[in-house]
Amino acid sequence: MRWQLSDPANTAVLRFDDEAVVFNPATWETHLLNESASTVLGALLEGPRSIDEIVATVTEVSDAAVPDGFAEQVGELLGQLGSLGLVSARA
Repeated sequence: MRWQLSDPANTAVLRFDDEAVVFNPATWETHLLNESASTVLGALLEGPRSIDEIVATVTEVSDAAVPDGFAEQVGELLGQLGSLGLVSARA
């Protein structure tokens, strides 16, 4: 399964240090994302990614070691972003 932004052409992302503000054009809602969510969304700005590819991207940009179960945490985060209408999964 690969994850992607629901509307990549119209989703606006503004980064502030470790956080990001994201505007969802479908709902006209704005969301504040923490550093982890911002990094995951940043990976999806480059195109559709699998959870393993997202974990690899986060590992590359992070100075800290990736904890056990991190892929599951990314999956949960993607589910939350999906419920906000920001991302969607495709087979």
